[in-house]
Amino acid sequence: MKKFIKLLCLGLALVFISGCESKDSMEDITIYTSMYPIEYVTKQLYGEHANVLSFYPSDVNPYEYKLTAKQIKDYSSSDLIIYNGLDTEKDYIAGMLNKNKKLKIIDATAKIEYTNSMDELWINPSTMLTIANNTRNGLKEYINSTIIEKEIDENYENLKLELSTIDAEFKSMAENAKNKNIIVTSDDLKILSKYGLEITSIDEKHMTDKDLATAKSLLANKTVSYIFIKKGETESDTVKELKKTYNVKTLEIDTLNNISMEDKNTNKDYISLMNENMDNLKEELY
Repeated sequence: MKKFIKLLCLGLALVFISGCESKDSMEDITIYTSMYPIEYVTKQLYGEHANVLSFYPSDVNPYEYKLTAKQIKDYSSSDLIIYNGLDTEKDYIAGMLNKNKKLKIIDATAKIEYTNSMDELWINPSTMLTIANNTRNGLKEYINSTIIEKEIDENYENLKLELSTIDAEFKSMAENAKNKNIIVTSDDLKILSKYGLEITSIDEKHMTDKDLATAKSLLANKTVSYIFIKKGETESDTVKELKKTYNVKTLEIDTLNNISMEDKNTNKDYISLMNENMDNLKEELY
């Protein structure tokens, strides 16, 4: 009986010690993130252990939204900040670190570059994979639990599969398209040329006479039937004129720099919204 009691006590002690060791200081924390794609990646990797929130309210333009001094002060007390180091957010982070030198931070966009604007990054699954890897490595630097580290790696592999699949589907869509030409109103959408699409951009900032002439020819010959604009973008006078002259419509591409409240309420996410982008492209390509 005494032996049984000793074994029972030993077992309970081991369970207690194990329980203590399994609790990591990075569990049940609040993480503030940057653009919606970074928020999405963070939730996929670590959402079971943290409340993941974005700096930016739904429906706002994150490039125009400015954090207040109070917000910077409040966020400096956070458990962890995962930010976009390519934007003014790095200045916000500097301000937060001045207030709290122990603040944990992860630059999700480390070693990433863009050609036109940051919007081209969010609709490129390959770049998203780099963001996911940066976030994974950053999280693991702060986490002590080998169990949670393994879980993050497993979540990363699942996310990698999702992003690689959507990338392959875009490539297959372009390869099998009857028409590979599209007209876009922003140079940011030129990133779609990586799949083999022929992009004619009538971006007001950089459009040449040749670009406009090519667009008009494609529309006149009925090679294309739509003009692609970024979601939320105001139609330029050029677009309005082309629509009227050639009786064509616009279709949107969501660059996913933020997510609308409507999309949130209907449980849409990065992958489903990228699929919607693909469906819109198919309207033109097939």
